[in-house]
Amino acid sequence: MASKPLQNDTQSQSGTSKPCDGSAVNIDIFHSDEKVKDASINSSADASTQVHRKLKQRHISMIAMAGTIGTGLFLGSGQAIRQAGPVGTLLGYVLMGAVVFSMQVALGEMVTMFPVTGAIPHYAERFFDPAMGFAGIKCYFNSSFFLAITISLNINSAGLIPDLKFDEVGVNMCLASPIPLAAEITAAAIVVEYWDATTPSWVYITIFLVTICAINLTGVRWYGEAEFVFSAIKLMVIMILVILGIILDLGGGPTHDRIGLRYWRDPGPFVQFHGVLGPVGRFLGVWTVFIQAAYSYQGVESVAIIAGEAENPRKTIPKAIKRVFFRILIFYIGGVTVAGLLVPSNSPRLASVKGHGTSQASPFVIAINNGGISILPDIVNAVILLAAYSTGNTGLYCGSRILHGLACRGMAPSVFSKCTKSGLPIFALIPPAAGGLLAFLRLNNSGATVFHWLTRMSAVTGLVTWLSVLVSYLHFYQGMKYHGIDRNKIPYKSPFQPYLSYFGLCMIVLVILFSGFEVFLQGNWSTSNFITNYITIVIYLLLFLYWKLTKRCKFVSLPEMDLVGSTKELDHMDAYYKSREKLPRTWLKKTWEWVCDAFSNGSNKPTVTGTNYFRLVHSEYFFSCSKIE
Repeated sequence: MASKPLQNDTQSQSGTSKPCDGSAVNIDIFHSDEKVKDASINSSADASTQVHRKLKQRHISMIAMAGTIGTGLFLGSGQAIRQAGPVGTLLGYVLMGAVVFSMQVALGEMVTMFPVTGAIPHYAERFFDPAMGFAGIKCYFNSSFFLAITISLNINSAGLIPDLKFDEVGVNMCLASPIPLAAEITAAAIVVEYWDATTPSWVYITIFLVTICAINLTGVRWYGEAEFVFSAIKLMVIMILVILGIILDLGGGPTHDRIGLRYWRDPGPFVQFHGVLGPVGRFLGVWTVFIQAAYSYQGVESVAIIAGEAENPRKTIPKAIKRVFFRILIFYIGGVTVAGLLVPSNSPRLASVKGHGTSQASPFVIAINNGGISILPDIVNAVILLAAYSTGNTGLYCGSRILHGLACRGMAPSVFSKCTKSGLPIFALIPPAAGGLLAFLRLNNSGATVFHWLTRMSAVTGLVTWLSVLVSYLHFYQGMKYHGIDRNKIPYKSPFQPYLSYFGLCMIVLVILFSGFEVFLQGNWSTSNFITNYITIVIYLLLFLYWKLTKRCKFVSLPEMDLVGSTKELDHMDAYYKSREKLPRTWLKKTWEWVCDAFSNGSNKPTVTGTNYFRLVHSEYFFSCSKIE
């Protein structure tokens, strides 16, 4: 089958390196000292723009399992139970979990084929449309600016924040940081109030922000070590909470009160939304859970972002992707199920999520207090604080790497592509870190109100990111079929495709469009809620059109889709790591590997990738590109 030369392949048979159109590619270089580097995404990049592959398999696995489990589960699930009831919350988390799984496995298939820095916008640009890659990441960064506008509309009367005008901030919009960092720092400040309600919030906000920046400034290796410890603690505590919850539900606590399904019967499994009676009210209650659940699941895509700095990504990333199923099932579904069994939806302490906004409103803390265990609530609150801190830490890391990848492709100022000798994109850390300053807006508001705004916008922005992943994958899937590439022989084959991706795509579109439906109900209008729910969509569309019209970029057609670029380098990387691979020795590790592989749908066969594979099944296509000078 004759095809056009690839856009992004930079390696010719003669050894020259010249990109066809200046597009970004990923090159991995192996030096004599065996230090593995990701030579950025630009074929002309020098050492000053290279990040290093220093994250080991244990880092990747632990981050995938619990790295981004944060306050969305520990604090936000209480609000979901109050609004939808225990069964309504469970249904919402199950459905959104299915959406997350559909997105994650699709992303995993692309990541394992092309593990590059700033992966998500790279795939949108490479497989669908460069305008989508630009719009997605810019939307992610710009949303926080509009969030500041929204909050200023509500707190301007206090006089501490000056009037903001769009023409006064101008170019700073493109440097505005992602908002998850601010959301988690705000949540951490809320949690601290459990012990200390007298110290000003700005003290703790400053401490959290400075230390998170310090961890990220030490480099990716120490970031990985910190997240390994944080994730291990969260993993252990969540497992303990689920087991303890079952014991308390069966009457094994100090009070010996057997709860069973008591709260599912009274006050009931569902809550009528804002007085809307009947099935419609119950359905609307469940629908409100989707945004909260989306916020709780935020960050699962970080596995793709860290692929650019992962050792042996074609082996470690598929394992991490497959473990997402266990993460959703055990931690999220198990957690909200236990919380719904132990806490009634009409508990007045759940209402403090909207009122005082302290961690005492966590359903896990409420359940333990009701069970008569006096010491454990302090431990749980400490873990909630750790979870908020850890998720904020990951948010800063991901934001900097996405911005670094964006700069390497010419979609952001080139200064953000610069790295230190140790591979740290130090300048790219500045805008995401600046996003943490939004947490100081908590000083003029109830912590719960600011947390609610941050949660809403972070969730919708994340949903837009997931949407771009699925759109990119579906076109990538069609490209694989067009070029006759056997998906059974790629490093990781996602199951039930393309139907699973279509399901996730449809669900995400519906949730985004109706995320703020409550403001349209009679008597429920809220300007701030309307803006935080829908401004992200407007930003995304405007940025897409801007890049489309100014750069005149074209939709990536199937014949021109690059499915071979950088395969020589990735082949070299596979051989490098395979020569140093160690098989699991203990029966426990072997059992764990077997269980994880059971969920690969039989697709994780011995890796046959890169140059040799494409020579076998796509030789004419390969050689037409190898001759590019």
